[in-house]
Amino acid sequence: LRGPHESLESFLEAVDLLKGVLHFFSSNRNFKSSEEVLNQVNNLLTKSALKIEEEFRQLMGTYSKPIEPDRLFDCLPKPLLASKGDPEAVGEQPSKSFETVIYRTPTLIPPGILPLLHDIARQLVQDGNQQSCYRIYRYARGSALQLSLQKLGIEKLSKDVQRMEWVALKMNIGTWTQVMQITIKVLLAGERKICDQIFDGISFNKDQYFAELAGSSVMTLLSFGDTVARSKRSDESLFVLLEMYSVMHELQPEVEVISQGKLCSEIQDAALNLTKSLAQAAQEALVDFEEAVEKDSSKTIMQNGTVHPFTIEVNNCVKSLFESHAEDILGGDWIQRHRKIVQQNANQYKRVTWARILQTLTIQGTGCTGSSSPSDVSSSGVSRNMIKERFKSFNMQFEELHAKQSQWTIPDQELRDNLRLAVAEVLLPAYRSFINLFGYVMLVFLANAIILFCNMTVLLFLTFRSLIQRGKNPHKYIKHSPEALDQLLSQFFKGQQVGEQKH
Repeated sequence: LRGPHESLESFLEAVDLLKGVLHFFSSNRNFKSSEEVLNQVNNLLTKSALKIEEEFRQLMGTYSKPIEPDRLFDCLPKPLLASKGDPEAVGEQPSKSFETVIYRTPTLIPPGILPLLHDIARQLVQDGNQQSCYRIYRYARGSALQLSLQKLGIEKLSKDVQRMEWVALKMNIGTWTQVMQITIKVLLAGERKICDQIFDGISFNKDQYFAELAGSSVMTLLSFGDTVARSKRSDESLFVLLEMYSVMHELQPEVEVISQGKLCSEIQDAALNLTKSLAQAAQEALVDFEEAVEKDSSKTIMQNGTVHPFTIEVNNCVKSLFESHAEDILGGDWIQRHRKIVQQNANQYKRVTWARILQTLTIQGTGCTGSSSPSDVSSSGVSRNMIKERFKSFNMQFEELHAKQSQWTIPDQELRDNLRLAVAEVLLPAYRSFINLFGYVMLVFLANAIILFCNMTVLLFLTFRSLIQRGKNPHKYIKHSPEALDQLLSQFFKGQQVGEQKH
């Protein structure tokens, strides 16, 4: 007999012919040569069975290779693919429903090889070699599955969860959510597909094969999840538990599909129990959080002006749990009323904080303001020392405000930007006008003196710089250009430390 590797179809046809010969001579033992023929045919059938078994082993080994993680991630839908490199993100945002997304099944064995494996498996079972078929199939596919999961990091999940620090545990949970979805919706879905194709129409307990093939891998993942559900909860555990519950709830239908049959009931029961445990743990964590909020009586004002961390945590919790805007819960009237309160507080902040510094940019008692003209200033009795003092006072007050309020924090970006803009719209025009206005003061004084002394026109001097700028060390008084001042304003409310502030 030539081996099945050369022509499987011809080989199997020859085996069928031998079986026909065996049946004929077994039914007609009165023939003189029947015993000799039967011995020869049995020997040939024994050799053919070994060759078929070896061919099955060779094909299964050749085409059962682990799949690289990149190929597995390519099978994920885009919402999951976008976060594949960030397992730390677990629990930071509520999970969305993936009912409409599509997971692609990877090609575990080339389509052209599956019919060959099916024919060989059928022949092995017909020959009574189902145990050999089972061992070969389980070893080849089980090894490939385990290596694929190892490449995804499943071995890291076997560490003692109870002793892990929260950061390490959170990283492992992030890995778990990804591996769990890939295992159930990609790897095992693909394994179930090829198992059904190879053993289609064969009187063979393929559910047992698949249960034993998938059981150890799935149970390892479910065991990790169960340990997390029973572990001591922290302040951050609520959304991690909700994320894990969301994953298990999403996977439940797929678990039922791939674990059909009584022999796979252990996987179904373990998955369902984990889903219930995670739901219970999340509920208890939410109750703990509610009690912590009720018991907190702290009225401490944050030194950096930011929102109290507990308030931020409660607000984030409500937004994440309900996935809705405050207007949907509190109503439009409440929103409008509190927007007015925010605006009133912003106006009060500008008045209390910036009114005094704006006064330094107005020469009281002279009628000179940012809107005055150079001729008004020249006749107002403004002195050089007065102008220097105003610049000195402005610089000192602004630097004090910058040093303090750049350490303050406004968490809401829109509110932070709007408040900076409101200050800039008041301060920068006044500062720019003050510099431009008093750039002419001493020029006028000097021009009058020259006219009296030389009796000549001095209009040319209108292009000269101001007295302060012509004086000695003008940078002592005019420290900031309007542009530099605007840049410093952009540092307000960032929560910077003293060493981070830049002038």
